[in-house]
Amino acid sequence: MALCALLPWIGPWRGRDAGQNVLRSLLFIFLTAALTRPHLLRDDAAPQRILILDRSASVDPEASQEATGRALQFAKAGTRKNQHLVLFGSLNDEHQRLFSKEFGSVTVLQDSGPEGNSPLSAALARANSLIPRTSTGTITLASDGLATRPDDARAISALRDRGIPVHVALMPAASTPPTPVGLSWTDELRVGTTARLQATVVARGGGNSGTLTLRSEGRALASALYEGGQREVISLSFEPEKAGFLNAVLSVVPDNNQTNLPQLGVVLPIREPHRLLYLGDLQQNGAAELANVLGPGFEVKKVDPANADDFELALSLCDLVVLDDQPAASIPLAAERSLLDAVTNEGLGLVMSGGRAAFGTGGWHDRPIETMLPVESVQKEEKRDPSTTLAVVIDTSGSMSGVRVQLAKEVSRLAIRRLLPHDKVGIVEFYGAKRWAAPIQPASNAIELQRALNRMDAGGGTVIMPALVEAFYALQNVDTRYKHVLVLTDGGVESGDFESLMRRMADEGINVSTVLCGGGYHSEFLVNVANWGKGRFYNVPNRFNLPEILLKQPSTAKLPA
Repeated sequence: MALCALLPWIGPWRGRDAGQNVLRSLLFIFLTAALTRPHLLRDDAAPQRILILDRSASVDPEASQEATGRALQFAKAGTRKNQHLVLFGSLNDEHQRLFSKEFGSVTVLQDSGPEGNSPLSAALARANSLIPRTSTGTITLASDGLATRPDDARAISALRDRGIPVHVALMPAASTPPTPVGLSWTDELRVGTTARLQATVVARGGGNSGTLTLRSEGRALASALYEGGQREVISLSFEPEKAGFLNAVLSVVPDNNQTNLPQLGVVLPIREPHRLLYLGDLQQNGAAELANVLGPGFEVKKVDPANADDFELALSLCDLVVLDDQPAASIPLAAERSLLDAVTNEGLGLVMSGGRAAFGTGGWHDRPIETMLPVESVQKEEKRDPSTTLAVVIDTSGSMSGVRVQLAKEVSRLAIRRLLPHDKVGIVEFYGAKRWAAPIQPASNAIELQRALNRMDAGGGTVIMPALVEAFYALQNVDTRYKHVLVLTDGGVESGDFESLMRRMADEGINVSTVLCGGGYHSEFLVNVANWGKGRFYNVPNRFNLPEILLKQPSTAKLPA
């Protein structure tokens, strides 16, 4: 490639301008140098020796001093450029000078927190970076093992992957007086509510038992026994008196009255008491009584729901609404909708208590508030079964002989059974003439009505008009909510102006229904009669298809609240 620099000077590629030839030759030389990718060769094959020395406050002072001397002996056993020191803790100028003279590099890391724990993870990671990827080495760790983070395994795993061994020399930890190092709580701290705290106290080597005290403005808020362990989690509790940020100091007073012990300053965020909106008028002084029961942890407010602005403001400030035995009429619908929105969308709590006014006839049924409740506020209802008079008109002519008349009797029995004791019923039969087999009487006379049906037998002609007229005039003289005529025949009757009579009966509030017994070809006539009389048509071809006769419609009515 380098020979290409000669091309501008020889052969057909030779240029006439010497300056251009020089530039072209230089271009080929630079291109050749770039493609060769030059790099600096270093001798990194020599093994590296890394010493991690713990001089943090957690190490016993005598052991730390001894380890410093051993570190210098460690350095003299190797070559300066191939050994490095990683140190955490304090280091005076003299030691700094000695270590810099004996080690190729000195890295100082700061220890952490009042406990003087050691940043072992960071030290191991630093030691790993000091050993080149193309070289090998060993790491010697001299420490008390009190790490600030539980992730040493990650740093050791990285060394294991590279095959770098770690030799450990365990150093004794220094004894320390009882020192509060942490204060925590799980629940919110509120005025009027017991604040439950967890304090952590450490003492290396153990300490004298004593009393752990939480103080603020010179006054003891809480205290508990410290038993002298190396690490104890102690429960404290007190009741905050006012909201805001409370500056406090946590300290241990040993039984031997040792002074000048470490303290821990803390700031406790105290929230205001729970605000409760009380809506209730049935209980005299209900809001005041509820406040006495709940104590200082709750601030009970009372606002008129009719005042929309005040009510909206109270809903936004309060944590809970108590609806105490209030009927629906006492809460405007607009206020109720605002309460529903605050509960479902803003996280407002709702407690609904009381008796009949709240869960009975208070009128909350089908109201917005009912949709939030785990129960239904069903208002009491009265079931009303209106009175009915039924006139059964049965065809007992010769064409009804056999099965047909038996079907007519059976359908009549089913219809009468549906009536209640306050209903009335009468039976008219026609067989060329008409007669009352059973005059209109209470439906409770079941025996007499059954006997009347049993006495019927088929025979004679079929003339139905007089029977219908008889039933019409009889029903005009009774006073019941519903009046119904039930005609049971095979449909083979005389011709006549049935439409006018049926429409007149319907106008008088008398319905006419028809039953075709045994099937036949006269169903169209009976369908027309039922339509004119605003009733129903039933087809009964055999005893396996007996219909359920509808004579009235029961209703319900809500009782007044």
